[in-house]
Amino acid sequence: MSGVLDNDNVKQLMSFHMRKRYEIYQVGIVQPDLVQTGLLTQGQVGYFLSNMKSVSDAQVGDTFFKEGAKVQPFPGYKTPQAVVFAGIYPEDPDDYEDLEKALTKLCLTDGSVDMSYESSAALGSGFRCGFLGMLHMDVFRIRLKDEHSISAIITQPSVSYLVRTVNAKLEKRDMPRGAEQLQMQADVDDPDGENALLRRVDNPTEAPATELISYWKEALVSATIITPREFSREIKKLCENRRGMCKREEFMSNGKVVNLQYELPLSELISDFFDQLKSQS
Repeated sequence: MSGVLDNDNVKQLMSFHMRKRYEIYQVGIVQPDLVQTGLLTQGQVGYFLSNMKSVSDAQVGDTFFKEGAKVQPFPGYKTPQAVVFAGIYPEDPDDYEDLEKALTKLCLTDGSVDMSYESSAALGSGFRCGFLGMLHMDVFRIRLKDEHSISAIITQPSVSYLVRTVNAKLEKRDMPRGAEQLQMQADVDDPDGENALLRRVDNPTEAPATELISYWKEALVSATIITPREFSREIKKLCENRRGMCKREEFMSNGKVVNLQYELPLSELISDFFDQLKSQS
C-alpha cells in the first residue's frame, strides 16, 4: 500500500470498484477526532469529504486513485454476496419515508446488506433486502426496531437461484430487467456440448418464462450436526425430508454421540428447519 493524497494538488478521485469520479473537499486524519490536515501519507488513518451522494457508493475495501493513473485494487477483499432475501414494508404506508431513512442509516453501518426498491400489490411500496444469512437478517430486524423504533412487515425469506434458458439469444432478450448476469461459464454437464451462461435470480418476479428455462441451480449447504445417539434417527428423517443427502455418519464418545454431515439446499434451511431441529433434539 502506497501513495499520498494532497488536497492542494488533487481535487478529484476515481473509485476503482464504482468507476465514479468524486470531488474532494477536505482531507484529514483521525486522532480519534477528525483533524483537517490537507494531506494523507502512507500508513495514516484518515478521511476525506467528497460529493458522494449514495450510501451504496461507499464500498468497504474500495481503492481511490487519481484519474488516469494505473493502479491495482487493494488485495484481499471481496464484496459480500447476499444469499437470503426478504421484503421489508412499513406497517403504515405513511411511514414509508421513515422506513427508508432507517434502512439507509443501517446500511451505512452494515455494507453487506443489499437494498433495492420494490412494490407489492398487497403491501404497497417497500424494499427488498439481501442478507448474508438468517442470523444476519434477524440481527438487522432487531436493530431496525431497537435503534429506530420501527416495526416493519418482513416477508418470508427466499434465496438466490441460477437459471439457464434455452439459448443465449433468448436469455439476453427475454430475461426481465434487474436480473443480474453472471459473467462466468457454468461448470456443469451440458448435454448439447455448449458452455451454459447462467443468470442469477433473487426475486421470483425476475424469473424468465417457463418455456425458456433449461434448468435451475440452487445453493447447497454443508451442515454438520452433532447430537446424542437417541435423537439421531429423527434428525436424519428431518434432513431427508428437507432433500438432504447424508455425506458422513460418525459415532463418537463410545457410540453415545453421532456426528452427522449432510448436504442440504439452502432454501430448506431458511424457513423452520432450526426450530424443527431443536424440537427433535
